[in-house]
Amino acid sequence: MHGYDFGENDANPQDGGNHGTHVSGTIAAQGNNGIGVVGVNWRSKLMALRFIVGNSGFTSDAVEARGSNMDTVRRGSDSGRLT
Repeated sequence: MHGYDFGENDANPQDGGNHGTHVSGTIAAQGNNGIGVVGVNWRSKLMALRFIVGNSGFTSDAVEARGSNMDTVRRGSDSGRLT
């Protein structure tokens, strides 16, 4: 699933500071693959929802991102099923 950047209103949720990327890896890095890193939940599916630009963000953007995320979860992923 591709995410969205609510802070800049575009379809590029790229994490400029890599903090979200690091946290995502801590949560969902797949184990048993010989790489040496393992996450808390190997079967997680993550969607990048960015709302902070620079060092700050608006609460309204966070609320919009959260609402968008729940809409996507209700509809399911592109494959039609979210587990």
